[in-house]
Amino acid sequence: MLPFVPPGSRLHLKEISKENELGIGEIVCYLGTDSKFVAHRIVGFKLRDGKRLLEIRGDALDGCELVEPEAVLGVVARVSVGPFSYETDSTVGKGVARLTLFTPQLVRTAARAARLVIVAGSRLKTLSRS
Repeated sequence: MLPFVPPGSRLHLKEISKENELGIGEIVCYLGTDSKFVAHRIVGFKLRDGKRLLEIRGDALDGCELVEPEAVLGVVARVSVGPFSYETDSTVGKGVARLTLFTPQLVRTAARAARLVIVAGSRLKTLSRS
């Protein structure tokens, strides 16, 4: 979910209820095929065999997945990155969602840059310990 949800971020979930319908732009958590928690953003909905499925994608990824709404464990309400945090329904959270939905290529480019910084930082730490 780079660049807005970097590795090590803490995701605070809220339950899904009738009042809290799943919507485009929300980040949801579910168990992936390898039984690991996955957090991706809802980018649309598809009908397959008369059933409504969530079309989801990681912010830095090109392809989408289809997930049954029943598989969702919760909706991300807050993202915490070190001392910084934002509510997903705040102005910042809604701005991030719009940015990722409407400028995906820009977000993927920023995510690649963020990955390079993370890798370079970890290599520098390794070198400084040597």
